[in-house]
Amino acid sequence: MKTLDCPFCGNSNTVTRKIVKQEFDYKGQQLVLDDYVVHECSKCYESFEIPDDNTTNQEKLIVFQRKVDGLLRPDEIRKIRESLGFTQKGFAALLGVGEKTFTRYERGTVVQGRSMDNLLRLIRKDPSGSIETLTQADEQRALRNRA
Repeated sequence: MKTLDCPFCGNSNTVTRKIVKQEFDYKGQQLVLDDYVVHECSKCYESFEIPDDNTTNQEKLIVFQRKVDGLLRPDEIRKIRESLGFTQKGFAALLGVGEKTFTRYERGTVVQGRSMDNLLRLIRKDPSGSIETLTQADEQRALRNRA
């Protein structure tokens, strides 16, 4: 296993990996993770994180944030798209977002904003009317851009 130098004091071979209980507060709600990974220097006693150590915990934090904010879950977003027969690329284009961004919504690695969440809910409630409106808006933009 690779040894780490402390990013604070620069000492070598003084960093140990620890599993700690970490509390997160978001909009008055609390999430406690019992298996949060930190690294601590035995010389300066500073603690730090390495992002790859907490991938699963980051996913838990995103799920928690969505729940607190009342946003659609990734599986719900995917279900809306699939029920309409769209590819990720096609649906992203319809919504006016990048394909990678939309893919991240479905994977749960990025939380969609309230306005995107509202648009997805409108599409779920009235698919044909919403898609028709969005398609017409795209066509009108394309005509204006040609002029």
